[in-house]
Amino acid sequence: MQQFLNWRWFKGLGGGAIVDLGSHQIDIFSWFLETPPRAVIASGGTDYYDKNHEWYDTVMAVYEYATSSGVIRAFYQTLTTNGFGGYYEVFMGDQGTLQLSESAGMGRIYRDEANAPDWDPWVKKGFLTEPIQEQKAAQGDAVLDVRESSGPPAYYGIPVKMTKKYHQPHLENFFDAVRGKGQLNCPAEIGYETAVTVLKVNEAVSAGRRLEFKPDEFKA
Repeated sequence: MQQFLNWRWFKGLGGGAIVDLGSHQIDIFSWFLETPPRAVIASGGTDYYDKNHEWYDTVMAVYEYATSSGVIRAFYQTLTTNGFGGYYEVFMGDQGTLQLSESAGMGRIYRDEANAPDWDPWVKKGFLTEPIQEQKAAQGDAVLDVRESSGPPAYYGIPVKMTKKYHQPHLENFFDAVRGKGQLNCPAEIGYETAVTVLKVNEAVSAGRRLEFKPDEFKA
């Protein structure tokens, strides 16, 4: 869902890292859940850079989504002073966890052994690769503490490879649309909804409280 049109638009709007960076990932929440958020609460500030900066260099936000399956909460943060962990999206359910990223090799899916059915059929159909064992540090004679939640013993790979440079597909789609050879993967309407979604974060930080979205806010 990271689209060239979005990037150009938000760079013009401004709003700090949460808008410039977060817009490319937060819109995936609405795409995945098929509904815009109903509320957001956020904390942030100019914690590192010169206090004369207009927008926050650090932001942590929690969105609420009302879906047919119940309320779902999504957490997003921007930390502009540390690159640990890279960038990715994680979807956690009661049968597994899906991790997605443009970054090569970071896409993977974890099966919850206690709740998930057998995934071998999906491997045989080519939707998943064979499970790969995680590397674990040797524990010697230590015994697992019963209070510790054990992590998944392996993850399944996603057999989709990014063979082009990260932004190349966005540029190709944009130019194809300009030339009348295709449709935008991210039309202006989606870009507008995403702008509303991310700009509300700065308002929530300033207000210091939970803010709700009105349905008509997502309509241009």
